[in-house]
Amino acid sequence: MFVVGVVEKVTEEHLTLRALGAIKAIIRSGEIKQNFKYKRQQVSWVHREDKDHTLKCGSQVRFAVKTVNEWQAGIELEGSLRDPGLVSCTKAY
Repeated sequence: MFVVGVVEKVTEEHLTLRALGAIKAIIRSGEIKQNFKYKRQQVSWVHREDKDHTLKCGSQVRFAVKTVNEWQAGIELEGSLRDPGLVSCTKAY
């Protein structure tokens, strides 16, 4: 299943997103495609070949849901960008 989320936090270890407007989602660095590299100064993941293709706060990202975790406070999605057919949308609002 694929879901679209908006990036809320970017670190070298993961992306935190808000999916479907209300659900917290996390994409760990190992699940981000290898053609992206974390840039500390830009606080973003930048595509190695297309520098305009970035994952940063405000970016919309289409990702695959790997697991759904249930907590007392609600649910959390764990996702992946490693699917070869996956397209990420990176327009920041």
